[in-house]
Amino acid sequence: MAHNLADLGVSIYWGTKINYFHSRKSRAGAVYSTRPALRLIYFISMVLQLTRNRGGTPSSNTGLNSQAQVPDHPFTVRLDWLQLRLLYNSMPQLQQICDRINSLFDDLIDLDFERSGFMGRRFDFTGQSVRGCRLYCDMPGDTPGRCLLVIPGRVLKLATMAGIHELCQQLQQTYSAVATRLDVALDDHTKSLRLQDLLEAGEAQNYALVSSVEHHRRRASRGQPWGESVVFGSPQSDKRVIFYDKEVESNGEICSIRMEARLRNFKADQVFQRFCTTELSEVSSDLVDIVTGAVDFLDRTSGDKNLKRLPRLGFWQSFLDFVLSHPVKIPSKKREISYEKSLNWLEFAVSPTLCIMRKVLGIASFHDKMNRFIDEANNRLTPQQQKTIRVYRSDLALA
Repeated sequence: MAHNLADLGVSIYWGTKINYFHSRKSRAGAVYSTRPALRLIYFISMVLQLTRNRGGTPSSNTGLNSQAQVPDHPFTVRLDWLQLRLLYNSMPQLQQICDRINSLFDDLIDLDFERSGFMGRRFDFTGQSVRGCRLYCDMPGDTPGRCLLVIPGRVLKLATMAGIHELCQQLQQTYSAVATRLDVALDDHTKSLRLQDLLEAGEAQNYALVSSVEHHRRRASRGQPWGESVVFGSPQSDKRVIFYDKEVESNGEICSIRMEARLRNFKADQVFQRFCTTELSEVSSDLVDIVTGAVDFLDRTSGDKNLKRLPRLGFWQSFLDFVLSHPVKIPSKKREISYEKSLNWLEFAVSPTLCIMRKVLGIASFHDKMNRFIDEANNRLTPQQQKTIRVYRSDLALA
């Protein structure tokens, strides 16, 4: 019964909407729907379809048949959030993006040209799907229109890795896609990775590649099991790594300890571009290398500052062996250096302090101290700082 009603609802929605498309167009020349009745029909049909498909929804893009089933693989990996900045030249091109999303995820994005949206900045109009995909768009004109596409994890898990890989390649090649956020989730279905080991490593500061650690413990309501998470990385950084019990978080649907790398801006786009250019057969193993390369756990008891010489903690090495990982460090954006920028910093940020010290010490004593400081610093210059000297000299020669 639900099957027939769902199909009937979609048929009514599309049949009515196609006729409506012929009768109404937006000010930009693109078709769209604002009839509440149509949206209600589509929403009810989608709820019925979700009910019909419950238990058949894959929990990862590696081929699991059901969230409630015990997976065939001891671990799985998938993209869990995708946020892309796109460029498009016309409204038909934007409609092609919506159609592609709908064909892959069975999730129609309904554009609303009367409603602006805010996502980091103000956009001219927005789009929303039943399952949670979102679009924030500017109208194209003399320059291409800008569009922000958000695909959450609950939508991504509905498609295969092959389908998502093909979509990303198409968006990259046709719409100059740039990722502003990308999450990678690695599920340990054997739960051999213990949150207690991670918490102890964090308390002992035996971690690397991230700046901080947090421990969260909460539950939805009284009588519910406690959910714990260990978070490495600050909220302001472009990389955070979260470990938590997915079985508690998903209310028993996915039995795993999840490791999730949440990436933003430069780091997110680096992984996205790599994902698009990697062969499909290598994508899953590459994502495992990326997510496990976002953090490391090392024994710092020796006091050695050189991380390469520090031994890896046993529980972490065992986990890397278990998921067959060869960790890949996510590159950071290189800081641009220039003579002009450093001179401006010296003039506006440092000169007031130098002026104060000269007035306090007197000119002769101030000069003596400055010369001594500079001579001592000359003996401590690192190879990178030596390179900066060469770059600055080159800047001056070209000026």
